[in-house]
Amino acid sequence: MAPPPFLCAQSWVHEPQCGALDSWWGVVVRFCPEYGGQWGKVEYGGAKWRRVKGVGAVFLGTYTPKLDDKGRFFLPAKFRDQLASGLVITRQQDHCLAIWPTETFMTEVAQAAIGPSTVRGVRDYQRMVASGASDELPDSQGRVGIPLPLRTYAGLAKDIVVIGAINRLEVWDAAAWAAYSAEQEEAFAALDEAGLTTEQPR
Repeated sequence: MAPPPFLCAQSWVHEPQCGALDSWWGVVVRFCPEYGGQWGKVEYGGAKWRRVKGVGAVFLGTYTPKLDDKGRFFLPAKFRDQLASGLVITRQQDHCLAIWPTETFMTEVAQAAIGPSTVRGVRDYQRMVASGASDELPDSQGRVGIPLPLRTYAGLAKDIVVIGAINRLEVWDAAAWAAYSAEQEEAFAALDEAGLTTEQPR
């Protein structure tokens, strides 16, 4: 099977679970520069490849902007286009913040809404995410303001770290990120595929 013409030679391709070469769907690839150079999805069916929408932005890297006196910081330049139309800032586990493209956040909300509100853990999660969420629009200089309650939750002062977390950005207090990163490095180095499964042993 020939690859699609828009597939970058160095793309990361994740095969769907079905593994059937004649029915690939939702394959995540990086497109060639002449096709935008961004991440996206393709489908394969009926001996034809086609490009589909849906994967959205992919956020990678570590950045160290500063918070100003008004709680604003400059978004990393490479992500400003993806977030120019709007974003949502929420509480995240580990006392950091998540910055979502609005479309991605709405997908997360739809998934969270599936859980029954009769389950306490579901109610707690829905409340904490929704009550702390703040929809923002970057200004003309690419700055985003973080509301005070969210800054307080994450313990943010002037020195912050912004990291890419695949489908979102995360904002950490610089000292908190240094401590977390140092703690996780050895565990990450020793991680194997079995450590990533969510299934419990029988």
